[in-house]
Amino acid sequence: MAAALRSSPRRSFPGGNPYVDYDQPDSQPFLLDEKADDRLPPKERVTAVQTSGGSAVVYPFSRLTEGAVVEDRIDGKPVVVFYDPDVASSLDEARIFESDPAGSAAVFERRLDGQDPLF
Repeated sequence: MAAALRSSPRRSFPGGNPYVDYDQPDSQPFLLDEKADDRLPPKERVTAVQTSGGSAVVYPFSRLTEGAVVEDRIDGKPVVVFYDPDVASSLDEARIFESDPAGSAAVFERRLDGQDPLF
């Protein structure tokens, strides 16, 4: 498979993408041998934070589109999630600059000078 990817014409130009159309949220991931977890679409984009207990708090992008800022608490600490819907997907088109937006998210601890500011 690696040889096929190296010789792919899609990789012959800068910004190339060997996985055109991989970014379809409802399609089965091609490297997953078992059935995908059905709580979210198989390739739903998420941002996640690991908790002190080893589990994770997951924020699906489809829910983040409801508001650009989410305030939450994880392990008793205030956090804020910022979401930008206009970031282009790197897995949508053969040339990344032609891709549709897929969004991007980041999670930060919500503390400033010992205070928990609201956004």
